Amino acid sequence: MKSKLFRSNFPFDPVRVPFFYGWVILMAGTLGFCFSLPGHSAGISPFTDKILEVLSISRVQYSFAYMMGTLASAATLPWGGRQFDRYGARKMGFFSLILLGGVLLLFSQWIEWVGEEFSATWVGVGFMFLFFYLMRFFAQGMLTMITRTMIVKWFFRKRNIVSAITSSFQSLSYGMSPVIFGTLSAMALDWKDVWVWIGTFLICAASPFAWLFFRDNPEACGLTMDGQSTDVVVKNEPVVEAHWTAKEVVITPFFWTLVMGMIVLNFSNSGMTLHLDSIGRSMEISDKVRSLLFHMAWVAIIGNFVASWGAKKFGILRMFKGQMLTQIVASFLFPFLGSHLGWWAFILFNGLSWGSWGVLNALLWAHFYGRKHLGSIMGWTMFATVIASSLGPITYSSIYGQTGSYGLSTSIMAVFSLLVFLCLQLKIFTINQPTRTL
Repeated sequence: MKSKLFRSNFPFDPVRVPFFYGWVILMAGTLGFCFSLPGHSAGISPFTDKILEVLSISRVQYSFAYMMGTLASAATLPWGGRQFDRYGARKMGFFSLILLGGVLLLFSQWIEWVGEEFSATWVGVGFMFLFFYLMRFFAQGMLTMITRTMIVKWFFRKRNIVSAITSSFQSLSYGMSPVIFGTLSAMALDWKDVWVWIGTFLICAASPFAWLFFRDNPEACGLTMDGQSTDVVVKNEPVVEAHWTAKEVVITPFFWTLVMGMIVLNFSNSGMTLHLDSIGRSMEISDKVRSLLFHMAWVAIIGNFVASWGAKKFGILRMFKGQMLTQIVASFLFPFLGSHLGWWAFILFNGLSWGSWGVLNALLWAHFYGRKHLGSIMGWTMFATVIASSLGPITYSSIYGQTGSYGLSTSIMAVFSLLVFLCLQLKIFTINQPTRTL
């Protein structure tokens, strides 16, 4: 029997809100993503050098712990997706925020002791493995999946513009997070206090916020997608959705082609973000490297709305292929970050790709596979996404260790982006299209 605390009409009934409750979901889901930022690469990168100093481990060891922790997180995300389908966004979001806050509080107290007792040993690497596993699972994994999936479930005809709006705020908050967390770290007497502040906020403020405003889907609240009345839905052409199960989806080559295209940017951006300060030193742009993500975030906002408009005008797959091309161009521009022209050209193309990614990642899965099993399907997409983000940092650090430069790192992105583009352009893999387009 469902607890009263998590009934859709408690402590208030969304039906009684004087406007469509989906707009509240849009606001709450967007903020929910922001709450997950401490566990993303951009939220961790400002503390990388400080962690290396405390634990006396190498950058490669640190990247190895990041990779293994993120891989372990990815392995459990399909299970997390099934729990989302079972328990819904409200309950899963509430407990994920509490647990994420608890991880930050505990590790802020333990890291100094581990550094003193087990300096320059593999115990420190194991400690960081556990930290990365928990942070990546609850933050980049569960909270990102919960908030994105929840928003998509509330809209159909307005899904494009809604995805553009939420992706814009997500891009901006992601781009600002290294600056914000870096500033907080500089303000604090001890950088670990920042983790204490964030952990306390997540437990005491963010989790109650999720409990109060999160709702899983409109039907459970006596509403319909887009806020249309039942009479309007019946009068208009009915909304027909595909209802693929996760088991049906994961055996199709078309699904994995799409996934491959989506994870390439995660691979590149996670590697670049986690080693941002080191990239700045190697390319002699230390004075401005932390502003890189911030500048890209503003361009990404343009990419959000271009992708939203283009997906409706030209179709999702055409916009997806366009994103692959911008990724290829960005990968060739990365080695030239040190020049003024290269800096702004990379920001333009990678920002557009990043912005398009945010919208397309929100649209693709519900568009092709429906909402009924979306949590389980998103669990698999997040599984692949998180694996890619785990491999990025260690690839970047290994290439840097061998060549003394990060310039070759993005060539991997170019190769896979080209392969995905060719597979889609030549229609090597196809799928039965949904009966309605967005």
